[in-house]
Amino acid sequence: MVHPQIRQRLERQKLRGRVIRTIEADVVIVGGGPAGCSCAIGLRRRGLSVAVISSPGKAKTPTETTTPHLRQMLVSLGAASALSACEPCFGISSSWGRSAQALAPSIFNPAGHAWFVHRDKFDAELRYNVRSADANWIEALAEDVIYEGPDLLLSTTVGPIRAHRLVIATGASNWATHFTGQQRTTRDNMLALWATLDTPLEARLLFSEPSDYGWWYLCPNRMGRAMVCLVTDTEAARKFGFVEPRRWMERFSSTNLFSQLKFGQSIENVHATAIGFSFLKARHGNGWCAIGDAAVKMDPLGSCGTMTALDAGRRAAIAIANQLAGDAHSMGAYENWIENLIREFNRQRQIQYLNEQSNRSLGFWTRRTAQGIVGELAITTK
Repeated sequence: MVHPQIRQRLERQKLRGRVIRTIEADVVIVGGGPAGCSCAIGLRRRGLSVAVISSPGKAKTPTETTTPHLRQMLVSLGAASALSACEPCFGISSSWGRSAQALAPSIFNPAGHAWFVHRDKFDAELRYNVRSADANWIEALAEDVIYEGPDLLLSTTVGPIRAHRLVIATGASNWATHFTGQQRTTRDNMLALWATLDTPLEARLLFSEPSDYGWWYLCPNRMGRAMVCLVTDTEAARKFGFVEPRRWMERFSSTNLFSQLKFGQSIENVHATAIGFSFLKARHGNGWCAIGDAAVKMDPLGSCGTMTALDAGRRAAIAIANQLAGDAHSMGAYENWIENLIREFNRQRQIQYLNEQSNRSLGFWTRRTAQGIVGELAITTK
Protein backbone atom coordinates (compact mmCIF):
# COMPACT_ATOMS: atom_id res chain seq x y z
CA MET A 1 0.00 0.00 0.00
CA VAL A 2 1.41 3.39 -0.95
CA HIS A 3 1.17 6.18 1.60
CA PRO A 4 2.75 9.40 0.25
CA GLN A 5 2.37 11.04 3.68
CA ILE A 6 5.41 9.14 4.87
CA ARG A 7 7.68 11.50 2.98
CA GLN A 8 6.01 14.55 4.52
CA ARG A 9 6.30 13.03 7.99
CA LEU A 10 10.03 12.52 7.60
CA GLU A 11 10.43 16.09 6.40
CA ARG A 12 8.56 17.39 9.45
CA GLN A 13 10.83 15.36 11.73
CA LYS A 14 13.86 16.91 10.06
CA LEU A 15 12.42 20.41 10.50
CA ARG A 16 12.02 19.73 14.24
CA GLY A 17 15.74 19.13 14.42
CA ARG A 18 15.63 15.36 14.70
CA VAL A 19 18.46 13.37 13.16
CA ILE A 20 16.78 10.91 10.83
CA ARG A 21 18.73 7.75 10.07
CA THR A 22 17.29 4.99 7.92
CA ILE A 23 17.78 1.58 9.54
CA GLU A 24 18.49 -1.26 7.12
CA ALA A 25 17.42 -4.88 7.71
CA ASP A 26 16.56 -7.95 5.69
CA VAL A 27 13.28 -8.28 7.59
CA VAL A 28 11.35 -5.86 9.79
CA ILE A 29 8.87 -7.30 12.29
CA VAL A 30 6.06 -5.15 13.70
CA GLY A 31 5.17 -6.63 17.09
CA GLY A 32 7.32 -7.94 19.94
CA GLY A 33 5.10 -10.66 21.40
CA PRO A 34 5.76 -14.43 21.25
CA ALA A 35 5.07 -14.67 17.49
CA GLY A 36 7.33 -11.74 16.61
CA CYS A 37 10.11 -12.95 18.91
CA SER A 38 9.95 -16.49 17.58
CA CYS A 39 10.17 -15.22 14.01
CA ALA A 40 13.06 -12.89 14.83
CA ILE A 41 15.07 -15.68 16.48
CA GLY A 42 14.38 -18.03 13.57
CA LEU A 43 15.46 -15.46 11.00
CA ARG A 44 18.66 -14.61 12.88
CA ARG A 45 19.55 -18.30 13.10
CA ARG A 46 19.34 -18.35 9.30
CA GLY A 47 21.72 -15.42 8.97
CA LEU A 48 19.20 -12.68 8.15
CA SER A 49 19.33 -9.23 9.74
CA VAL A 50 16.19 -8.32 11.69
CA ALA A 51 14.62 -5.19 13.18
CA VAL A 52 11.75 -5.68 15.66
CA ILE A 53 9.39 -2.77 16.27
CA SER A 54 7.75 -3.14 19.67
CA SER A 55 5.20 -0.77 21.16
CA PRO A 56 6.60 1.06 24.20
CA GLY A 57 3.38 0.54 26.19
CA LYS A 58 2.85 -3.05 27.36
CA ALA A 59 -0.62 -4.05 28.54
CA LYS A 60 -0.89 -6.44 31.48
CA THR A 61 -1.36 -10.00 30.31
CA PRO A 62 -2.89 -12.76 32.44
CA THR A 63 -1.35 -16.17 33.01
CA GLU A 64 -2.17 -18.51 30.13
CA THR A 65 -2.22 -22.28 29.71
CA THR A 66 -0.56 -23.99 26.79
CA THR A 67 0.19 -27.45 25.45
CA PRO A 68 2.80 -29.97 26.66
CA HIS A 69 5.00 -29.29 23.62
CA LEU A 70 6.13 -25.88 24.88
CA ARG A 71 9.47 -27.15 26.17
CA GLN A 72 10.39 -28.72 22.84
CA MET A 73 9.37 -25.57 20.98
CA LEU A 74 11.50 -23.29 23.16
CA VAL A 75 14.50 -25.62 22.94
CA SER A 76 14.19 -25.75 19.15
CA LEU A 77 14.18 -21.93 19.06
CA GLY A 78 17.21 -21.71 21.34
CA ALA A 79 15.06 -19.85 23.87
CA ALA A 80 14.83 -22.47 26.64
CA SER A 81 15.43 -19.78 29.28
CA ALA A 82 11.80 -18.63 28.74
CA LEU A 83 10.68 -21.85 30.41
CA SER A 84 11.71 -20.22 33.71
CA ALA A 85 8.55 -18.10 33.33
CA CYS A 86 6.37 -21.22 33.19
CA GLU A 87 5.29 -23.93 35.59
CA PRO A 88 3.66 -27.33 35.13
CA CYS A 89 -0.10 -27.71 34.82
CA PHE A 90 -0.85 -31.20 36.14
CA GLY A 91 -4.38 -31.48 34.82
CA ILE A 92 -7.74 -29.87 34.12
CA SER A 93 -10.67 -29.88 36.53
CA SER A 94 -13.81 -28.89 34.63
CA SER A 95 -17.59 -29.14 34.72
CA TRP A 96 -17.87 -28.33 31.02
CA GLY A 97 -20.66 -30.43 29.52
CA ARG A 98 -21.43 -32.09 32.86
CA SER A 99 -23.08 -31.29 36.19
CA ALA A 100 -20.03 -31.67 38.44
CA GLN A 101 -16.28 -31.08 38.32
CA ALA A 102 -14.23 -33.90 36.82
CA LEU A 103 -10.44 -34.11 36.82
CA ALA A 104 -8.40 -35.04 33.75
CA PRO A 105 -4.89 -35.54 35.19
CA SER A 106 -1.85 -35.03 32.99
CA ILE A 107 -0.33 -38.31 34.13
CA PHE A 108 -2.47 -40.06 31.52
CA ASN A 109 -1.33 -37.76 28.70
CA PRO A 110 1.45 -39.42 26.65
CA ALA A 111 2.81 -35.96 25.79
CA GLY A 112 3.20 -35.04 29.47
CA HIS A 113 1.84 -32.11 31.42
CA ALA A 114 0.68 -28.79 30.02
CA TRP A 115 2.17 -25.46 31.12
CA PHE A 116 1.07 -22.30 32.86
CA VAL A 117 2.71 -19.38 31.08
CA HIS A 118 3.22 -16.25 33.16
CA ARG A 119 3.16 -13.93 30.20
CA ASP A 120 4.82 -10.81 31.59
CA LYS A 121 8.00 -12.68 32.57
CA PHE A 122 7.73 -15.04 29.59
CA ASP A 123 7.64 -12.18 27.09
CA ALA A 124 10.57 -10.50 28.85
CA GLU A 125 12.62 -13.70 28.52
CA LEU A 126 11.79 -13.93 24.82
CA ARG A 127 12.84 -10.30 24.32
CA TYR A 128 16.15 -11.10 26.01
CA ASN A 129 16.70 -14.00 23.61
CA VAL A 130 15.91 -11.79 20.60
CA ARG A 131 18.46 -9.19 21.71
CA SER A 132 20.99 -11.93 22.45
CA ALA A 133 20.58 -13.10 18.85
CA ASP A 134 21.72 -9.62 17.72
CA ALA A 135 18.36 -8.55 16.34
CA ASN A 136 17.73 -4.80 16.40
CA TRP A 137 15.04 -4.25 19.06
CA ILE A 138 13.36 -0.86 18.66
CA GLU A 139 10.80 0.58 21.08
CA ALA A 140 8.57 2.59 18.73
CA LEU A 141 5.21 2.73 16.99
CA ALA A 142 4.89 1.60 13.39
CA GLU A 143 3.10 4.10 11.15
CA ASP A 144 2.98 3.73 7.35
CA VAL A 145 4.66 1.65 4.67
CA ILE A 146 5.65 2.44 1.11
CA TYR A 147 7.23 0.20 -1.51
CA GLU A 148 10.60 1.20 -2.95
CA GLY A 149 11.25 -1.18 -5.80
CA PRO A 150 11.61 -4.67 -4.31
CA ASP A 151 11.93 -3.28 -0.78
CA LEU A 152 9.63 -1.68 1.77
CA LEU A 153 10.16 1.48 3.78
CA LEU A 154 8.43 1.44 7.15
CA SER A 155 7.85 4.75 8.91
CA THR A 156 8.05 4.63 12.72
CA THR A 157 8.00 7.20 15.51
CA VAL A 158 11.82 7.01 15.70
CA GLY A 159 12.55 7.03 11.97
CA PRO A 160 12.32 4.89 8.82
CA ILE A 161 13.35 1.25 8.38
CA ARG A 162 14.09 -0.24 4.97
CA ALA A 163 13.73 -4.00 4.57
CA HIS A 164 13.19 -6.72 1.99
CA ARG A 165 10.27 -8.24 3.91
CA LEU A 166 7.69 -7.11 6.47
CA VAL A 167 6.23 -9.40 9.14
CA ILE A 168 3.03 -8.23 10.82
CA ALA A 169 3.01 -9.68 14.31
CA THR A 170 1.10 -7.03 16.22
CA GLY A 171 -2.10 -7.88 18.04
CA ALA A 172 -3.41 -4.41 17.13
CA SER A 173 -5.77 -5.56 14.40
CA ASN A 174 -6.30 -2.05 13.00
CA TRP A 175 -2.68 -1.85 11.89
CA ALA A 176 -2.83 -5.17 10.02
CA THR A 177 -6.11 -4.36 8.30
CA HIS A 178 -4.92 -0.86 7.39
CA PHE A 179 -1.75 -2.08 5.72
CA THR A 180 -3.18 -5.19 4.02
CA GLY A 181 -6.35 -3.42 2.88
CA GLN A 182 -8.67 -6.16 4.12
CA GLN A 183 -11.21 -6.57 6.89
CA ARG A 184 -10.85 -9.35 9.42
CA THR A 185 -13.28 -12.24 9.23
CA THR A 186 -14.82 -12.39 12.70
CA ARG A 187 -16.47 -15.55 14.00
CA ASP A 188 -16.94 -14.27 17.54
CA ASN A 189 -16.28 -11.26 19.77
CA MET A 190 -15.94 -11.77 23.51
CA LEU A 191 -14.30 -10.30 26.60
CA ALA A 192 -11.88 -11.72 29.13
CA LEU A 193 -12.43 -10.07 32.53
CA TRP A 194 -9.76 -11.20 34.95
CA ALA A 195 -8.51 -10.46 38.43
CA THR A 196 -5.93 -11.74 40.89
CA LEU A 197 -7.12 -12.91 44.29
CA ASP A 198 -5.04 -12.76 47.46
CA THR A 199 -5.86 -16.38 48.22
CA PRO A 200 -3.01 -18.82 47.45
CA LEU A 201 -3.82 -21.57 44.96
CA GLU A 202 -1.87 -24.66 45.91
CA ALA A 203 -3.23 -27.04 43.27
CA ARG A 204 -1.31 -26.75 40.00
CA LEU A 205 -4.43 -27.38 37.95
CA LEU A 206 -6.51 -25.46 35.44
CA PHE A 207 -10.07 -25.11 36.69
CA SER A 208 -13.08 -24.18 34.54
CA GLU A 209 -16.80 -23.81 35.15
CA PRO A 210 -19.49 -22.68 32.68
CA SER A 211 -22.39 -20.41 33.67
CA ASP A 212 -25.37 -18.87 31.88
CA TYR A 213 -23.38 -15.69 31.16
CA GLY A 214 -20.07 -17.24 30.05
CA TRP A 215 -17.44 -19.44 31.60
CA TRP A 216 -14.85 -19.10 34.34
CA TYR A 217 -11.34 -20.41 34.41
CA LEU A 218 -8.69 -20.05 37.07
CA CYS A 219 -5.07 -21.03 37.57
CA PRO A 220 -2.07 -19.99 39.68
CA ASN A 221 -0.33 -16.76 38.75
CA ARG A 222 3.40 -16.11 38.99
CA MET A 223 3.21 -15.34 42.73
CA GLY A 224 1.23 -18.46 43.55
CA ARG A 225 -2.03 -16.56 43.88
CA ALA A 226 -5.24 -17.38 42.05
CA MET A 227 -5.75 -15.74 38.65
CA VAL A 228 -9.48 -15.89 37.88
CA CYS A 229 -10.91 -15.03 34.46
CA LEU A 230 -14.49 -14.71 33.24
CA VAL A 231 -14.96 -15.24 29.50
CA THR A 232 -18.17 -13.47 28.49
CA ASP A 233 -19.47 -11.06 25.87
CA THR A 234 -20.29 -7.36 25.77
CA GLU A 235 -24.02 -7.87 26.29
CA ALA A 236 -23.56 -9.88 29.47
CA ALA A 237 -20.80 -7.60 30.75
CA ARG A 238 -23.08 -4.57 30.41
CA LYS A 239 -26.14 -6.29 31.85
CA PHE A 240 -24.38 -7.57 34.97
CA GLY A 241 -21.76 -4.82 35.34
CA PHE A 242 -18.85 -7.27 35.34
CA VAL A 243 -16.21 -4.56 34.91
CA GLU A 244 -17.02 -3.36 38.43
CA PRO A 245 -14.96 -5.39 40.94
CA ARG A 246 -17.86 -5.77 43.40
CA ARG A 247 -20.27 -7.08 40.76
CA TRP A 248 -17.62 -9.35 39.27
CA MET A 249 -16.89 -10.78 42.72
CA GLU A 250 -20.59 -11.30 43.47
CA ARG A 251 -20.90 -13.53 40.42
CA PHE A 252 -17.69 -15.41 41.10
CA SER A 253 -18.70 -16.05 44.72
CA SER A 254 -21.84 -17.81 43.43
CA THR A 255 -19.81 -20.43 41.53
CA ASN A 256 -19.00 -23.93 42.70
CA LEU A 257 -15.32 -23.17 42.23
CA PHE A 258 -15.49 -20.38 44.77
CA SER A 259 -17.07 -22.67 47.36
CA GLN A 260 -14.78 -25.58 46.56
CA LEU A 261 -11.51 -23.63 46.78
CA LYS A 262 -12.54 -21.26 49.60
CA PHE A 263 -11.44 -17.94 48.18
CA GLY A 264 -11.41 -14.56 49.91
CA GLN A 265 -14.11 -11.99 49.25
CA SER A 266 -12.38 -8.93 47.79
CA ILE A 267 -10.44 -7.78 44.71
CA GLU A 268 -9.05 -4.38 43.78
CA ASN A 269 -9.24 -4.36 39.98
CA VAL A 270 -10.83 -6.19 37.08
CA HIS A 271 -8.76 -6.16 33.89
CA ALA A 272 -10.52 -6.35 30.54
CA THR A 273 -9.12 -7.82 27.32
CA ALA A 274 -10.93 -8.15 24.00
CA ILE A 275 -10.82 -11.75 22.78
CA GLY A 276 -12.66 -13.90 20.26
CA PHE A 277 -12.08 -15.81 17.06
CA SER A 278 -11.08 -13.86 13.95
CA PHE A 279 -8.58 -14.04 11.12
CA LEU A 280 -7.26 -12.36 7.99
CA LYS A 281 -8.36 -14.07 4.79
CA ALA A 282 -4.96 -13.39 3.22
CA ARG A 283 -2.00 -14.08 5.49
CA HIS A 284 0.70 -13.05 3.04
CA GLY A 285 1.08 -10.72 0.10
CA ASN A 286 3.58 -8.58 -1.77
CA GLY A 287 6.63 -8.62 0.50
CA TRP A 288 4.70 -9.24 3.73
CA CYS A 289 3.19 -11.95 5.89
CA ALA A 290 1.06 -11.94 9.04
CA ILE A 291 1.68 -14.17 12.05
CA GLY A 292 0.28 -14.67 15.56
CA ASP A 293 -2.83 -12.70 16.49
CA ALA A 294 -2.40 -10.57 13.38
CA ALA A 295 -3.11 -13.66 11.27
CA VAL A 296 -5.57 -15.52 13.49
CA LYS A 297 -6.84 -14.71 16.96
CA MET A 298 -8.27 -17.64 18.93
CA ASP A 299 -10.25 -17.51 22.16
CA PRO A 300 -8.83 -19.10 25.35
CA LEU A 301 -10.98 -22.22 25.01
CA GLY A 302 -8.24 -24.00 23.09
CA SER A 303 -5.40 -23.14 25.53
CA CYS A 304 -3.10 -22.93 22.53
CA GLY A 305 -2.51 -19.21 21.91
CA THR A 306 1.13 -19.07 23.08
CA MET A 307 2.19 -22.26 21.33
CA THR A 308 0.41 -21.28 18.12
CA ALA A 309 2.14 -17.89 18.15
CA LEU A 310 5.58 -19.46 18.64
CA ASP A 311 4.93 -22.04 15.95
CA ALA A 312 3.65 -19.40 13.51
CA GLY A 313 6.79 -17.33 14.01
CA ARG A 314 9.01 -20.38 13.53
CA ARG A 315 7.25 -21.44 10.33
CA ALA A 316 7.18 -17.92 8.92
CA ALA A 317 10.93 -17.53 9.51
CA ILE A 318 11.59 -20.70 7.48
CA ALA A 319 9.28 -19.55 4.67
CA ILE A 320 10.76 -16.03 4.51
CA ALA A 321 14.36 -17.28 4.51
CA ASN A 322 13.57 -19.72 1.71
CA GLN A 323 11.71 -17.04 -0.24
CA LEU A 324 14.64 -14.63 -0.03
CA ALA A 325 16.89 -17.47 -1.17
CA GLY A 326 14.83 -17.79 -4.35
CA ASP A 327 12.03 -20.23 -3.51
CA ALA A 328 8.95 -18.56 -4.99
CA HIS A 329 6.58 -21.12 -3.45
CA SER A 330 7.89 -21.17 0.12
CA MET A 331 5.03 -19.13 1.58
CA GLY A 332 2.55 -21.75 0.34
CA ALA A 333 3.45 -24.19 3.13
CA TYR A 334 2.96 -21.49 5.76
CA GLU A 335 -0.36 -20.44 4.23
CA ASN A 336 -1.60 -24.06 4.18
CA TRP A 337 -0.63 -24.50 7.83
CA ILE A 338 -2.61 -21.40 8.84
CA GLU A 339 -5.58 -22.52 6.74
CA ASN A 340 -5.66 -25.94 8.42
CA LEU A 341 -5.16 -24.38 11.85
CA ILE A 342 -8.20 -22.13 11.43
CA ARG A 343 -10.34 -24.96 10.11
CA GLU A 344 -9.44 -27.41 12.87
CA PHE A 345 -9.74 -24.87 15.68
CA ASN A 346 -13.16 -23.84 14.42
CA ARG A 347 -14.27 -27.49 14.26
CA GLN A 348 -13.14 -28.33 17.78
CA ARG A 349 -14.42 -25.06 19.20
CA GLN A 350 -17.89 -25.63 17.77
CA ILE A 351 -18.00 -29.14 19.21
CA GLN A 352 -17.14 -27.85 22.70
CA TYR A 353 -19.69 -25.02 22.62
CA LEU A 354 -22.36 -27.40 21.36
CA ASN A 355 -21.48 -29.77 24.18
CA GLU A 356 -22.13 -27.14 26.85
CA GLN A 357 -24.97 -25.40 25.02
CA SER A 358 -27.11 -28.52 25.47
CA ASN A 359 -27.26 -27.54 29.17
CA ARG A 360 -27.95 -23.83 28.53
CA SER A 361 -30.73 -21.90 26.86
CA LEU A 362 -30.20 -18.27 27.81
CA GLY A 363 -27.92 -15.28 27.32
CA PHE A 364 -24.33 -15.95 26.39
CA TRP A 365 -24.95 -19.42 24.90
CA THR A 366 -28.01 -18.37 22.90
CA ARG A 367 -26.00 -15.54 21.36
CA ARG A 368 -23.26 -17.98 20.37
CA THR A 369 -25.90 -19.89 18.38
CA ALA A 370 -27.61 -16.78 17.00
CA GLN A 371 -24.32 -15.46 15.62
CA GLY A 372 -23.77 -18.69 13.73
CA ILE A 373 -20.78 -19.57 15.88
CA VAL A 374 -22.27 -22.91 16.81
CA GLY A 375 -23.74 -24.60 13.79
CA GLU A 376 -22.10 -25.69 10.59
CA LEU A 377 -18.80 -27.43 11.13
CA ALA A 378 -17.47 -26.24 7.78
CA ILE A 379 -15.48 -23.02 7.50
CA THR A 380 -14.17 -21.21 4.46
CA THR A 381 -11.38 -18.67 4.83
CA LYS A 382 -10.84 -17.91 1.17
